[in-house]
Amino acid sequence: MLKRATLLIPLTFNDGTIVPRPMLAAMEREIFLTFQGWTLVGEVKGAYQMQQTGQKNIDRLLHVWVVLEESDIPKLRDMIARFGTTLGQVAMYLEISESHVELVPPRVED
Repeated sequence: MLKRATLLIPLTFNDGTIVPRPMLAAMEREIFLTFQGWTLVGEVKGAYQMQQTGQKNIDRLLHVWVVLEESDIPKLRDMIARFGTTLGQVAMYLEISESHVELVPPRVED
């Protein structure tokens, strides 16, 4: 069964420097090659309370949707964990929705 995953990829490192575009492009490419597609929803802003200090951290993030088979969720989770390591993150946001996903072909007129 197809699922939709929501990923939030930070656009800056924890020190505020911008994540280089080639690094983001490599992540997009890996998602595409693994799951045959993605949708870039756009840039969003999110707040997160740091577990160690309790400090509020505000991030600029790239909101990405990925459609995948339920059996591929562990593969996506591992990928996101690697992205988090590359970006020096404490945690990465991953949401798997319970919505019904279809890829509907166009109607062929007679």
